[in-house]
Amino acid sequence: MTAAFKKNVRVLVCILLCQLAGFLGAWLTVPALPVWYAGLQKPWFNPPNWIFGPVWTLLYAMMGVVLAILWGLPASRLKTLGIRLFLIQLIFNAAWSGLFFGLRNPGWALADILILLSLLAVIAGVLRKISWPAFFLWLPYTAWVAFAAVLNYYLWSLNSGR
Repeated sequence: MTAAFKKNVRVLVCILLCQLAGFLGAWLTVPALPVWYAGLQKPWFNPPNWIFGPVWTLLYAMMGVVLAILWGLPASRLKTLGIRLFLIQLIFNAAWSGLFFGLRNPGWALADILILLSLLAVIAGVLRKISWPAFFLWLPYTAWVAFAAVLNYYLWSLNSGR
């Protein structure tokens, strides 16, 4: 196998891993949309439902590229830390859908997303030290999760009496 082939396989595997987390989230989300989520009081800045699928698909692909970049770096303590934190954040990412849509519990989902956002900030710090391309690919995901955390807070606070 050539180095280029190995690199392409690595990128594909990483993107598929991240997309798998997205598919799990979608599987937990879709059944709750027509009734439970549709019935929630929403803030004025709540995006239309159709925007979430394309945005998350793109973000999961970008996350996969970040993981592939990390995987391809020479061995180091920061590389190992970055990969471990990446996998942990992926668990929190997938768990959010289960908490918010599966259990229909915006409060627990808010706690999860705040932990996720903290992990993303730490990962950004690691990436900034070892790979500028990975760091810049990480920023849109972090920004979107920050927006999602604000949205989650408002959905929780507007609907906590329900």
